[in-house]
Amino acid sequence: MSRYVYVNGAYLKKGAAQMPIEDRGLLFGDAVYEVIHFSHDFFVDAAAHFERLDRSLGELSIEKPYASHASLLHKIRYLKRCNQIDEGFVYMQISRGIAPRNHLFPDDPKPSFFMLMKHHPLSPFVSKKIRTERDGRWHRCDIKTTNLLPNVLAKQSAFEKGLFDTWGVTDDGMVTEGALSNAWIVKKGALYTAPKTCNILGGITRMRLIKLATEMKISVAEKSFSCDDLYQADEAFSSSSNNVVVPITHADNKKIGTGKPGPISEKLYAAYLAFVEKGVCLARNS
Repeated sequence: MSRYVYVNGAYLKKGAAQMPIEDRGLLFGDAVYEVIHFSHDFFVDAAAHFERLDRSLGELSIEKPYASHASLLHKIRYLKRCNQIDEGFVYMQISRGIAPRNHLFPDDPKPSFFMLMKHHPLSPFVSKKIRTERDGRWHRCDIKTTNLLPNVLAKQSAFEKGLFDTWGVTDDGMVTEGALSNAWIVKKGALYTAPKTCNILGGITRMRLIKLATEMKISVAEKSFSCDDLYQADEAFSSSSNNVVVPITHADNKKIGTGKPGPISEKLYAAYLAFVEKGVCLARNS
């Protein structure tokens, strides 16, 4: 975990960092966040993460606390040097700011902005089991806010049952995404993942995997699929920034395909690792 954190322009030892109790992120979850994985000097798809952060702030009418993406990356790189972490992730959180508790926006808010880092290598290619349940989140999952209680409860419910994750399902039986990840299935060599709507977060790793699959001539359909489609799939997997491709071999106690990780998932995982390694090499030589 971070030895140093960034809080509103200052780089502090973690134990010295404090957030006021009237911060709207604490009181209302009136905040957004972003997570970027890095390997050495390569920050994976940083530009896309910054664009999504801009969009989340814009959707909530929160002012940007940085002048540009370049200045934001400079702050992140400096924090990385302070913490001396070679591989891991940076967590950024921006709230509307500090104001007396009132549901209405404050008149002239000043955003609160903090960052922390953690050592965290990319996850290995290891199969997992999941469950499904009705998706109880709000109807703007496309905004990356800190309102994550339904996600926390879904993840905890899976953990208590000895499972990796819970995938959400709409009232009409369509799979949305996992508590912390996007959901995928493979059928007859083609990839399926839910389209970008207000029901899912448009994952940056999801975006990268679509690009890699297209380069490998693997068909990709951004199309909703049902629980029955999941149970009858040849393969299934989830994706996120720190758990890139996690093969799902069982869902709701039903075996997916052969019950073992499949070839498409494995190819995508290998392609993603190669993409990161290439990025590391380019960053070193730049």
